[in-house]
Amino acid sequence: MNLADVAEPALVFRPDDTVSKVASEMYRKRKNEAVIADGNEYLGTITSRDLVKRSIPNPDKTEISSLKAAINPISPFSPDADARETINSVLINSYKSVPMYKGGKYHMVTKLGLMSLVPKQDMKGKPASEVMVFPYCIGTDEGLDVARSIMRQTGANRLVILDKDDRAEGIIDTLDLLKATMDKKSRVQVGELGGDKGRPGKVLASSRSIMQGGLVRAGPDTPIDRLVKSMMDRGADTAIIEKGKFQGIVTPVQVLKLLSRGVSGVRVTVSGMQDEDAFIKTVVDEQLRNEVRKLGKSVPIEYMVLHVDKYEEDGKRIKYSVKGRLITQKGDFFAGDHAWDVTKAVRGVLQKFEAEVSKKFEKSRQFRLGSRGPEKDAFRQRGRFRL
Repeated sequence: MNLADVAEPALVFRPDDTVSKVASEMYRKRKNEAVIADGNEYLGTITSRDLVKRSIPNPDKTEISSLKAAINPISPFSPDADARETINSVLINSYKSVPMYKGGKYHMVTKLGLMSLVPKQDMKGKPASEVMVFPYCIGTDEGLDVARSIMRQTGANRLVILDKDDRAEGIIDTLDLLKATMDKKSRVQVGELGGDKGRPGKVLASSRSIMQGGLVRAGPDTPIDRLVKSMMDRGADTAIIEKGKFQGIVTPVQVLKLLSRGVSGVRVTVSGMQDEDAFIKTVVDEQLRNEVRKLGKSVPIEYMVLHVDKYEEDGKRIKYSVKGRLITQKGDFFAGDHAWDVTKAVRGVLQKFEAEVSKKFEKSRQFRLGSRGPEKDAFRQRGRFRL
């Protein structure tokens, strides 16, 4: 099975289609991304997350092309693109899916589809508890405005809704918020696609017309391969892990990370270096090992992914470009660097990770010393809001 085998037809819109039309169709077909194209001219993709976090007072009258900053000009992937390289690109850039052009039509390769490309031997013998993460959560009595505020501030794609006994009632994601903005009764509560209109009446995030029920559920000891099959069969990109009470979730991202290797107890993936000699790979491994140990003293690391590109300058020398993403329990960090020596480019990325982590801690310290909004205070008291 290759990349083209897991591609599915994409939603395609014209640049003069309204935001309401795009958002409604994305929700109706449960597609987190859509292609924007003007005839044969490809403009890029737009995501449900980008729509939710923007203030759009009149979505019925606003053309999607006016949201230029929200349209990602990512180039369509080739049908014969390497699966591992694609997965690495998805993890580095936080793509929900990537566009593909084949047979004269646009397609999308989703992270849910990419899960089927993870070899069974990489999942064999591993329980769900090994990859599950604890997400942002809210209570059943919280409104849509609170849900949107948290997702907008944190960049979260979903929130788990917990009852008073810490059992998962359901999930609300960016597509559900898009649906709420299409509902005239809910629009004023969450704003016209992000605009502030006040709070005349509280619309609960746990409303049955908004919250997703009927979830894939499993215990922490459930084998990952069996859980992945359930998710694929149900077309679900989130599985609830519970044992009496809510334990965490598993999403395609956690499964895709199984393609990585362990470095000092942290999962690390490096792609684009398959043609480098053994000595260079050893040097890069040592750089990664030292940096993981150093960063691990400051912040719990969940995952690190690097991708190396190389190109010739003047037909004589090869220049390397390295992009990286560091996923921690305190947030995600991105960095890039380039150099004539791949080890120097990697070192540059790792040094930028250090600087960004240090900056994040300073901001967090100032935040704790300063004032917090009412939503953050409420969630911290309940222990359900993870900074």
